[in-house]
Amino acid sequence: MLRNNKKPGDLNPKWCYRVLDVGISLDADWGFRESFDRDYGWFRVPPTSGSFSMSVSVRLGRKDPIVRINKEDFLLKGHPAPETYAHQIILRELFRDIRGFFLLHAAVAGKSGKALIVAGPPGAGKTTLVLRLLKKGYAFFSDDLCPMHLETRMVHPFPRSIWISEADPKPGKVRLRGGKAPIRPNELGVGI
Repeated sequence: MLRNNKKPGDLNPKWCYRVLDVGISLDADWGFRESFDRDYGWFRVPPTSGSFSMSVSVRLGRKDPIVRINKEDFLLKGHPAPETYAHQIILRELFRDIRGFFLLHAAVAGKSGKALIVAGPPGAGKTTLVLRLLKKGYAFFSDDLCPMHLETRMVHPFPRSIWISEADPKPGKVRLRGGKAPIRPNELGVGI
């Protein structure tokens, strides 16, 4: 369970994100903000960068954990994994708010102005294939979601962290979801 509400020296309790056409203002326990930012940090924007249609508050370090999105409460009390459930609630609401894009469950890599879309069910090898393509000079778009703009039909990047199982994990690497370790987009060593 997350206990710290603030990181020492943290003066702004809200972090803001622009995910495709949705602005999110996140006010949360420090540990949850770090967790959310681990996956969606590439989308973080300054608080002064426009309007935010989703106002999200997450409080996990209390007796009755709660997620509040635009004044609607989602109670997490009794859930065996409240942090994971909080992420799921936020993403479900985010995906409902996206208007200008069609989302495919697919990995995407790009080269020479073209996108290679790799669709498949969970565990089919989308992430593995994208990681191999990156070694061949492709740029990273996404390993899980392929947003297509409804008007232009252009594929947009969705660079959240890639979660992989490592046979030989690097020393000090965080291992979380089912023993998987995150690789942030900026750690891939390729363009986005």
